[in-house]
Amino acid sequence: MQVYLADASAGLAYTQADLRAPLALVIGGEAAGAGAQALDMAQVRLHIPMQAEVESLNAAAAAAVLLFEIAHQRHQTAAHSQQNG
Repeated sequence: MQVYLADASAGLAYTQADLRAPLALVIGGEAAGAGAQALDMAQVRLHIPMQAEVESLNAAAAAAVLLFEIAHQRHQTAAHSQQNG
């Protein structure tokens, strides 16, 4: 299982990541971000592209966006499998 870390400024844009397989998603705290242990464990960093004026989303909003994308990708895979199965 891969460990994905939400990062406000670095990593792969979340829409470019393949999030269909089982994974662990780490969302750091709003002020300090993820801790050292989470940073060490993360195999993939994801970010949510933002407009220049917006620094970042709060942790709950970022989690909602990322979890929605995970569900979306998995639903697309399931729907495709049903159509071809």
